[in-house]
Amino acid sequence: MANPCGPYRLPLVLLPLSFVLALSPWLLFRPGQRIVDEPFPASGIVPVARRWQDAGNDDEWAGWGVTQGDEYEERRQRAAVQARVTAAWSLAQKRTNAKRLAEVVRWQGTAPDVASEDDLAPMSALAASLGDDRSSPQLAEATKLTTTPRPIDTKTTWVFCAPQWQECTCDGEIRWGNNKKWQVVKLKPNKTTSQVTCAVGQSGLKDMRPGDNGKHCECGVHIGSGYGKSLNPMVFQDADVPEEAKVVGSCEMYQDQMHQGELGKKWWDAIKGFCGMNDGIHGGEKCLKPEDLRRSVKAYLDIRFTQNYARYYDSSGWAEYGFLSHCYASTSSLERGMARNLIVSVQKFSKHPLILMNFGMVTPQEWNEEAHPQMVLLHSSPLPAHAARSASLDKLRAILLARLKVGIVVDFDGWVGPRVDIMFQRTQEEVTKEYPLPVLPVHFLDKKPEGSSSTWWNRFCPTGIPCTLQTTRWGHAHATWTVWALPFIGRWLRRNLRDETLHARSDMKDTPENRLRLGDVSGDEDLLNVAIWEEGGTKQWCKFDIPDPGEYEAMLTANGKKCKQNCADIAADPRFQPEAIPKVYYTTSHAVDPEASAKYLDRLEDLLNKGKLPPSILYKGKFYEDADELRAAHPQLRCLV
Repeated sequence: MANPCGPYRLPLVLLPLSFVLALSPWLLFRPGQRIVDEPFPASGIVPVARRWQDAGNDDEWAGWGVTQGDEYEERRQRAAVQARVTAAWSLAQKRTNAKRLAEVVRWQGTAPDVASEDDLAPMSALAASLGDDRSSPQLAEATKLTTTPRPIDTKTTWVFCAPQWQECTCDGEIRWGNNKKWQVVKLKPNKTTSQVTCAVGQSGLKDMRPGDNGKHCECGVHIGSGYGKSLNPMVFQDADVPEEAKVVGSCEMYQDQMHQGELGKKWWDAIKGFCGMNDGIHGGEKCLKPEDLRRSVKAYLDIRFTQNYARYYDSSGWAEYGFLSHCYASTSSLERGMARNLIVSVQKFSKHPLILMNFGMVTPQEWNEEAHPQMVLLHSSPLPAHAARSASLDKLRAILLARLKVGIVVDFDGWVGPRVDIMFQRTQEEVTKEYPLPVLPVHFLDKKPEGSSSTWWNRFCPTGIPCTLQTTRWGHAHATWTVWALPFIGRWLRRNLRDETLHARSDMKDTPENRLRLGDVSGDEDLLNVAIWEEGGTKQWCKFDIPDPGEYEAMLTANGKKCKQNCADIAADPRFQPEAIPKVYYTTSHAVDPEASAKYLDRLEDLLNKGKLPPSILYKGKFYEDADELRAAHPQLRCLV
């Protein structure tokens, strides 16, 4: 009896000669390569078509798209054969309508390369005449319809790959620069992938536009190739977005929900400024175009995470709780390693999901909901190059697009630790209707205007140091929020992207130096601090985002509640936090050594499971069970736990 889980074998006695001939190219393959079966997902059909896989590289398929050098024609011919076999077998199974056949061939990554709609349409007409006889002459004739491969579109479409300082990996050429001034990085001989760090002086890159913050990397893509189909839908023009991509956020959807109770109202207040409703407020010279603003709040769900999305999000597109991280989805080993630790840490130490917002070009193929049951992957577009804005502002867009009722930012180079879910309850208690602002943890640095080139400090330091109109110590941009704070996030991000200018405060003379031009506030952390000070925010968390994974040695080497190693508190400042600041071991950042982080996560999990892990709050060399115990011992503390 045949093994039902084994590879499918066609009954050759039923196959026409032309079908057998179609298979013949697969019988000849190069040394060092083998052929492997690949099941067709969720269809009930196992296609005869097979794909090449380099020996010893079980996790990476050889590409079927446009390639360089001598392999081009060979791969194109193999793609043609693949389409013929897939088409013939689909017909034999009486799955012969043009739409179904197009889906089969499209999944194989060959439809744009070897078969046009004109090719596929006659096959549909054969359905009625085909009986159960798989050796039908009509079937043999059908297999000839795609024997002549249609030329692959060799026109290069340049799509955004990565912003300045980020890494770009591309199955093609890369160009670096902005606004018609580009440096092209050619593919190296015998290579199908290019990789660069998008920064002046890195990877041989020159300063193509001195002083331009909008410099970025772009990838040369052939839209019809298999690689082209694996990209973030938002990097394409609307006409080129894959049909199966699912929109989960757009101005049209948001406006439809504006009357759905308090949540709908708050959400529309947060997002309407991106959708053309600006209440007559004028933008400045660096204002994004209306179409760019609308596009900036559009989001797609990655098709690999549909079940996770349905589990964590309700029918109106909201999730109750979640961690949020954003990325540009480099496929380098370092980026994959950091992502793996972030994803695994959430699975180890939380019951809530990780929402990963990708603004990059392509995501690792191993990301899927079977391997990552607490992850949801969303996509949105990078800001256009002409916006000349810091890519860090994408974090604020991610907060809006994730649509979390209660959220915690964890940067892509970070992870979460034991007992972190306490922060969701605490965030709900602190970010309320009465205090509708996000709460940031204190920064380990007490930043001041000295040495800063940012002119906006003048607004908060009208008489010099101390800055009398600054209302909190400098905060780290690891924000926590509830829906009550979303209008604040949307309002201030809109002001930045529209380059709006605020007049001088009522207690100041309205002179140019006392006005606040938001387009000049360069990054996410600057904008969050400026906005909180401007609106009189006073709340800050103690340091729950530990600055480096090595600090966790304090927990791992503790003797009961007594710290033995890495016991120092966060430094005080004379005005806002005059006492040293406690460390609260809920998350970490700067986890740029994936191997070391993985070991920390395993050690933490082991001690937690054994009941030997000390409490998470460390102050003055002692671990405290909770905020109440800490306050009782140190009532003078001002930061929140």
